[in-house]
Amino acid sequence: MNYFKLEENVDRSELNIIILGFFNPVIITPFWLSTKNLIRETDAINAKIRIMHNEIVDYDLEWATIEITQKRFHIKCTQEPFFEITRDLVVGIFSLLKETPIDSFGFNHTKTVSLKTEDRYYEIGNRLSPFSNWSEGLDDPRLQRLEILDKESKQKSHGSILITIYSTAANELNQAVGININDHYPFSEKEGIKFSANLFIEYWDNSLNIANNVLSKLSNSLQL
Repeated sequence: MNYFKLEENVDRSELNIIILGFFNPVIITPFWLSTKNLIRETDAINAKIRIMHNEIVDYDLEWATIEITQKRFHIKCTQEPFFEITRDLVVGIFSLLKETPIDSFGFNHTKTVSLKTEDRYYEIGNRLSPFSNWSEGLDDPRLQRLEILDKESKQKSHGSILITIYSTAANELNQAVGININDHYPFSEKEGIKFSANLFIEYWDNSLNIANNVLSKLSNSLQL
């Protein structure tokens, strides 16, 4: 029997890369990125800067949003053709700032899946957490938000995977759910590590496989 495939009904994808460590935010400006040939000069000129301060920088490129504090680097991209470019920008930044100590980093892959029908939207919540379990206390239960933690995943050398499934029905995409796969890699809390481009790209490739497998395996398990 052919079941509904979540991976074939993704309406929108988003990538967030978060790195925790010790940063000097004001170094990583659009024009610094341009002078280091990490972005085009036109990208730097057209960047929309919200904050530029010693403790925080926050700006938009045409294809990504960057926010950096002294302890957190965050880049977000909502255009899937630019996901690898976003990854390469992170590799370029920290290959230049290779002495920056890093405590942890994570890839967040978010997929908004259109379920097409109200019945299927109801049923995905019912199969993830059977509504009959709540029949004594609730009259009309619905999926709102569910989190599943794989604390020590065998799919990776170390770190955890947190899967969050949540309703987006109140937003513009009716009968849809968001599925976020947080792929987290912690390091020494005392010393951190120095950035390794090869390690980062290796983890990136593995992270993409994990995210793709989550959708396909969830489809098979739910049998919608």
